[in-house]
Amino acid sequence: MATWVARRSQIHQSILATHVTPYNPQTQEFLRQAQSLFALRGSDWTTAGARSTAVLYGMVGQQAALLSFVEVFRIMAWMFLAIIPLVLLMRVREGGTVRRRLTRRAGWGGRCL
Repeated sequence: MATWVARRSQIHQSILATHVTPYNPQTQEFLRQAQSLFALRGSDWTTAGARSTAVLYGMVGQQAALLSFVEVFRIMAWMFLAIIPLVLLMRVREGGTVRRRLTRRAGWGGRCL
């Protein structure tokens, strides 16, 4: 399941990254605000720009991970819902449960341990 989540996360990250471009006005505004915030906290302008890009990358990664967890959870839920009718179709054998058969073989007359 971890591999499934990791692969789906990579897929979602590549899709989300197509919307985060240097030409997108929202991306430009976010990077400008984050760079200003890091510069106010004592970083030089170049380091502040690198940190703001790293923060944006981390946010895209978090969103991709969230989407992949939700997607895998939904798929697993549908799989378990599909299995429920199969469980209802299962039958008990004529001899009863395994415990009853074992106690009869041991000669305890059907008494459980």
